[in-house]
Parts: sequence; C-alpha cells; structure tokens
Amino acid sequence: MSHPAERSASPALLGAPQHRQQTGTENLVTVDVRADDLVSQTGMTNLLRSSPKIRIQNKSDDPAAVIVLVVDALDEARLDTLRTIRRTTSAHLMLVVTHLEAHQIAEAAECGVLGILRRGQITSHHQLVDAVKTVGSGLGYLPADLQGALLGQIGRLYQSHRQSEALTVFALMKLSQREREVLRDLSHGHEIAEIAERQNFSVRTVKYTLHGVTGRYQLRNRTHAVGMALRKGLI
Repeated sequence: MSHPAERSASPALLGAPQHRQQTGTENLVTVDVRADDLVSQTGMTNLLRSSPKIRIQNKSDDPAAVIVLVVDALDEARLDTLRTIRRTTSAHLMLVVTHLEAHQIAEAAECGVLGILRRGQITSHHQLVDAVKTVGSGLGYLPADLQGALLGQIGRLYQSHRQSEALTVFALMKLSQREREVLRDLSHGHEIAEIAERQNFSVRTVKYTLHGVTGRYQLRNRTHAVGMALRKGLI
C-alpha cells in the first residue's frame, strides 16, 4: 500500500493545477479600446480591465482580438472608420454607441461589426465583458431591443424586395386565350360552374386554369388575378 505522501506527489495531481492555469490563459480576450474622447476611452478601459478575462492591449503589443469603438453617433465618418478597421485588421469589431437609429444596425453589420451596445444600457461591467467575450469568440451580440429592431428592418426589406419582384413579374404578365376568357367571366360575377358551362370546359379545367394564373404570377387569390388582369388591360 502506498504512503499518503507518495499519493499527493503523483503526476496527475501535480498536473491538474497547471492545466487549469493554461485554460485561463487561453480564454483571455485581448481588447483595444478606441473612443472619440479621452474620458470615454478611460472609462470603458477601466470597466473592461476589472475582469480577469480581459487584457487591454498597449500600442506596442500584438494586435488585439477585439476592437471596441466608443462613439456618440454612427455617422458616415464613423462608418468609414469601421470600414478602415475591417480592411486593415483581423480583429472582431464591437460598437458602443450613445445614439443609434434602427436602420444603422444593418449598416454597422455591413462594416464588419459583430456586437453593438448602447452606452445607456450598460448597467455593469459584467454586461460589457460578456458582450466583448461573445464578440471575441466570433459570435454576434445584440441586446433584445436591438434584435427586434434588426428583425423588423429585415422584414421590411424583404417585403419591399418581394413587392419589387412582383411588380417586375406583373410587367411581363401575359395570358392565354383560355385564361382571358375565364378571368373575364369571373370579373362579370359568374361562378366556377357557370364559367365551365359557358366556355364548354369542365369545372376541373376552370379551376386548373385559375390556379395556373395565380401560381405563375404569385397572386394571392382569384380576385387578385382578376384585378391584376383588368389593370393590365388583358381582359
């Protein structure tokens, strides 16, 4: 049976603390804080420096993993600054901004920004550190309200794109003789069965004809198809 002192000197036990220390070093995020004024830069630097997981880079150090840009507003000059940083460094970009419009979130993302915080929303250094660590890992960081604003903007852009795409399709709208006859009868108030009898078609053929028009031109329903054909002067 081994002596207790021998067990305490085993390689596994001696190696464990060294492994934990190495892991802590690997998780360290190096940060370069840049601001419009010295007060903002000093305040943001002190908040980040309070965390053992953050190391503020000096000018003589290697390039930082994260660049935190502190600005009052995201004007065109600041957007140019972000574009320059993206072109000249591989660092992840984080923006801390006082005033931000909803449409500027996408503009910042286009310039390479991964994380955004409003200065007025920073309630503790923990929140700021969590944001920087997230960005440092290559992931995006947005508070809940900015996520909602971004999703709303994306939805509006998508809807605008779909409407523009639909107008282009409608501009090329053409109808066969059968489609014109069916839509014309429909515009006069005739039911499907009546149209089938008038045109000597089966009810199934009439439905298939209408389905073809609405599907081909991304129309919502038969009424939409009739209205579009009338506006285009096709019936």
